[in-house]
Amino acid sequence: GGAQSSLKQFANNVLNVYTDCDVAICGFASSDGNDATNLSLSQNRANAVKAYLTNTCGVSNAQIKSTTGYGEDPNYLIYDANGKENMAASRRVEVYLYASKAMIEAANNGTLQY
Repeated sequence: GGAQSSLKQFANNVLNVYTDCDVAICGFASSDGNDATNLSLSQNRANAVKAYLTNTCGVSNAQIKSTTGYGEDPNYLIYDANGKENMAASRRVEVYLYASKAMIEAANNGTLQY
């Protein structure tokens, strides 16, 4: 679906082009359920993204610096304007890109490809 398409595009346009950049993959869960289950769920989410990037999209394992599940850590839950948790939004994976020196130089001189 949408997530796989976005990950494939990210892999093809960024990670497989700038092979010296790294990513950290972070999985999260909503507060629904118990802590231990949610910690496991969030780690499984992060692991699934890593597996997809490396097994399906051809990203090097060396580029994946970490895969961490944060469970239902209250610091990372998503709330609506009324202070009610948005369960669907809290259940997510975030991928953080650490740009390489070559990538930063390309961005600075206007030649960054994406």
